[in-house]
Amino acid sequence: MAISLGSLEFNGVFPRIFTPNSDGFNDKAVFHFTNPELLPVGGSVYDITGSKVASLLPGNDPDTLLTWDGRDSGGRVVPGGIYFFKIDFQGENITGTVVVAR
Repeated sequence: MAISLGSLEFNGVFPRIFTPNSDGFNDKAVFHFTNPELLPVGGSVYDITGSKVASLLPGNDPDTLLTWDGRDSGGRVVPGGIYFFKIDFQGENITGTVVVAR
């Protein structure tokens, strides 16, 4: 189910449960959106306590993808668990969860 914020449409995150273990399979969570006006989109990931863990990074198509590789801002792989994401677009945001599995 897509969520719209003005001209931005968030199409979801895949996979919602991922394993950042560098085996080449489900190592990243990819956040997909439709951005016809190519406006800037950013985002962050937070742990269960609400502390910021990392920023979402541009994907291979930065106009329609953001990614998280399961690492914190210091480059360390985070522990398994539930993480919250917030995608920011023109002062509004979309939130949800992803799971890092071990």
